[in-house]
Amino acid sequence: MTTEIEKKQEVFEDYETTPVPEEKRYRWFSQGMIWAGSAFCLAAFSVGGMLAASMSFGSLLTAILLGCVIVTVIASLFGVIGAHTHLASAFTARFALGIGGSKVFGLIVALSLFGWFGYQCSYFASSTIATLQLFGFSGGSTVMWTVIGGVAMMITAVVGIKGIKWLSNIGVPLLFLLVVIAAVITLVRVDFSVLAEASAASAGGMTIPAAITIIVGSFIAGACSVPDITRFSKKKSDAVAGSIVGYLISFAAILLLGAMFYYAYSTSDLCTIFIQYCGLGVFAAFVLIISTWTTNDNNLYSSVLGITNALGDKVKVPRWLLTIIVGLVSTALGALGIVDYFLGFLNLLGVFIPPVAAVIIADFYLYNKEEYAFEKVAALPSFKVTPCVSALFGMLVGILCNYANIGFLNAICSYVPASIFAMVMAVVCLVVLNLITKRK
Repeated sequence: MTTEIEKKQEVFEDYETTPVPEEKRYRWFSQGMIWAGSAFCLAAFSVGGMLAASMSFGSLLTAILLGCVIVTVIASLFGVIGAHTHLASAFTARFALGIGGSKVFGLIVALSLFGWFGYQCSYFASSTIATLQLFGFSGGSTVMWTVIGGVAMMITAVVGIKGIKWLSNIGVPLLFLLVVIAAVITLVRVDFSVLAEASAASAGGMTIPAAITIIVGSFIAGACSVPDITRFSKKKSDAVAGSIVGYLISFAAILLLGAMFYYAYSTSDLCTIFIQYCGLGVFAAFVLIISTWTTNDNNLYSSVLGITNALGDKVKVPRWLLTIIVGLVSTALGALGIVDYFLGFLNLLGVFIPPVAAVIIADFYLYNKEEYAFEKVAALPSFKVTPCVSALFGMLVGILCNYANIGFLNAICSYVPASIFAMVMAVVCLVVLNLITKRK
């Protein structure tokens, strides 16, 4: 009987507050599939189409390459920290920010991803209804499909990294196959001159720096939670390789394909493109559903890890049960449409995450790498003042860049993504404060 209970517990064990043991770690390919599954989503294709509507292909290609390199570098730097500690991102923040500071960071991540899970559930519902209508069905209720999608996506997050990896290993190859088939059909049916003319007609609507800002902003929050996955790495090089597969290769390819489909069909609606224009029918509908699933279970998974870290030792709730609770609440908010009213707030939270990640990265590589060890957690203070102040300063810079009409900041952020500028300023503040405190 005890053996059966232990086996059941093993299914849901995900080491959310302890290092991942050696025998549970794996190589870069599985990580790359998870991140590719996160990148292969309808929203990423839509970003590529949106940019294509305002840029020529040459300018768009430059923006995509530079934007994806920036995201990949940040993901790799933070991912190596996860591979070093083998701890979740919110828990790893304890070494830089202190125990209390990490709990605040964990809650910010949790609230952000919690909200996006609910939003993606409602997005899944609208996409499903549109797909069914293309096949001649009524589509059904948005609330019904939001609930169905939320509960389904919750299943793999409940199991944890094992469930997410399993789904990604199925969904990513299928989506890759679907996209390749659709791209071949498009290139056969649509003359290259049509694509060239569409590209030329779109030129001039958006600058390359503005496009880079959109690309980086779309995935920077996800890149700042990579330790949740890379903590399962056997080697630090696995974290880097997984980030490259997920962000530099997969994300760039999706943006480019989204742009190509827009040039060819003048729409970013993948349901219409794959089912109606390319004639891929039920196969396309099934794969598009899986692609949304592989993205959104990551949101819920990282959200729960942040909450688990915030609860600490005060409240003991199993991760799988907390996942169900958070998933149901978030799904309900999505079904009721409440999440839509909080999009501005969710975007604001997105400004908070990158500066904190930058402080953790700088603290690890410049100052305290040897302190990042699980056995030293008990001796950590509640708050480390210098890193916390630096993170707050970076957040303030991000808020001013995005929401205040300040001339010189607007000028800077017209060339540098606001999230990246906020990260740089957080690191500058950390270095300056460390110099001051050392002199004292």
